[in-house]
Amino acid sequence: MNYDTLPEGFSLYRAVDLNTKKMKLWLNLAQLPVLAALMIPVGFAVPLRTQVPFNLEGIGSAPGRYFGQSMLYMLLMMVGMIGVLLLHELIHGLCFRFVAGGRPKYGHKLPFYLYCSCEGRFICKKSYFIVSLAPLAVITVLCAALCALVSQAWFWVPYFAFVMNACGCAGDFYVSLLLRVPEDILVVDSGVTMQIYSKQEAAA
Repeated sequence: MNYDTLPEGFSLYRAVDLNTKKMKLWLNLAQLPVLAALMIPVGFAVPLRTQVPFNLEGIGSAPGRYFGQSMLYMLLMMVGMIGVLLLHELIHGLCFRFVAGGRPKYGHKLPFYLYCSCEGRFICKKSYFIVSLAPLAVITVLCAALCALVSQAWFWVPYFAFVMNACGCAGDFYVSLLLRVPEDILVVDSGVTMQIYSKQEAAA
């Protein structure tokens, strides 16, 4: 169950700040093995030379079409990268609203850090797991469908968007791991900081 006020008997168990230099460093480092695991095997299966901008055979036969499609390819790559950032936070917000019953607020920290918060709402473990991991699940399914629909020459457009989102879920994964114990936790999400409450004693 989720609450607008902290129930009796609960106290602060742990506070998490994703915006400290140390935490940002660890989260960035955590993205590297994920990036390697997702990029290297697929890079062998679908080499970049098969993609529109890197398939140079089109230059000789139809240079105008080649350059036009290459520009479109790069534009779609940029749209995909920005799109998953926005969609990721939108999904968080929808889950805050319809799963946790709160009022989401959106914000950003330059250069590319977007976030969604739900301050004033004490969210139970089950609901917060859904809030945390829904963007990964939804965007993965969406990108997988697009990868299956497009031709091989355009495969990396949706796939790279998927990779960007998966790497960007490092913070969501970290917070989800913290929620494993205790069982009775309630979470207040302030965007880049989270307060975890429990009936148990505070974590060391």
